[in-house]
Amino acid sequence: MRRYIHNSKEVNMAIYKSDIKGDFITLRPVTTRYSEDIIKLRTDKIISKYLNKTVPSIEKQNEWLSSQINKNGDYYFAIIDNKTDKLIGTISLYNIDKEDTAEFGRWICIGNSLQSTESVLLLHDFGFNVIKLKKIYSRTVAENTKTLNFHKRFGATQTEHMIQLENSDFTLIENYIDYLQYENIKKKIKKKIEIFK
Repeated sequence: MRRYIHNSKEVNMAIYKSDIKGDFITLRPVTTRYSEDIIKLRTDKIISKYLNKTVPSIEKQNEWLSSQINKNGDYYFAIIDNKTDKLIGTISLYNIDKEDTAEFGRWICIGNSLQSTESVLLLHDFGFNVIKLKKIYSRTVAENTKTLNFHKRFGATQTEHMIQLENSDFTLIENYIDYLQYENIKKKIKKKIEIFK
């Protein structure tokens, strides 16, 4: 099991091996068994509009997943529908730094709005309560108003910080949630989820 010194404390950064179960979806650590399903999602013309390009090769996807699994500070989950046990998306925390900050991304969810919301809630819960982050941020393409509106409704704070990607026409807008905000956000989202249980 790999360990490294993180912000003056020792943190286990090996792959998280447990499922994170919610009422409607489960976050399951991604393995190569999901390669084909991930390629289908990431190469769908509508879904992939604002995503980095993916080569439609299972071999390449397996190689990428194998390297990701061995990468410190990179947690990649399949979003699994609890009723069907099928993959309906992916979500990730990565780029964890010495300030206990991480990026939330690689998020795709073809489930309903409740499943999408719960996937983000479970990821933040994992980030703040399991690996003890202080801040989680996301970067969204400025034209992707649907996702930007989701972040706003969820309770994230939009920054003035805009990023222009190299060799790309995309401009990114940054949103974040810190651990002090999170408990109030969690209570609000949990109330909404309880209605549909």
